[in-house]
Amino acid sequence: MSYRPQWTKYYDGWRYSFCCLYCIICGIIWAIASIPVLPDAVTIKYTREEILQNYGVEIKNVAHFAVLAYNGEGESKKIRWNSVECISIVFGLMTLQYSIMMISGLIMFRRTRGSSESSQHEKMQKQFFIALIYQVCLFFSH
Repeated sequence: MSYRPQWTKYYDGWRYSFCCLYCIICGIIWAIASIPVLPDAVTIKYTREEILQNYGVEIKNVAHFAVLAYNGEGESKKIRWNSVECISIVFGLMTLQYSIMMISGLIMFRRTRGSSESSQHEKMQKQFFIALIYQVCLFFSH
């Protein structure tokens, strides 16, 4: 019989299926949100010009995905509402993901703060929590 950590019980049976299903559903939502902003003639033209001008590379040679905020230039600029929809959905998904990470990290931090485990393990847990906070702050600062 092999040693099995206590925390692995959260990934047994139906809980494992829930984790997989959660990832699949989030991926499907992300893909559906990306459909309205599939490259059209305006996006391809703009992206081709920008990549050629800034990098000297033809767009046919690189993988790309662009979400344009506006149609047209100057006075004739109009918001591309399909882009706003895509950005809103993706922002919502990312906010959900980072919220789950923050709540889990906070719970983990509170549990380890009061435990009598080794100081080295406690230091590692604190470093993980600080890195988690740093990542969330970076996400929301962009």
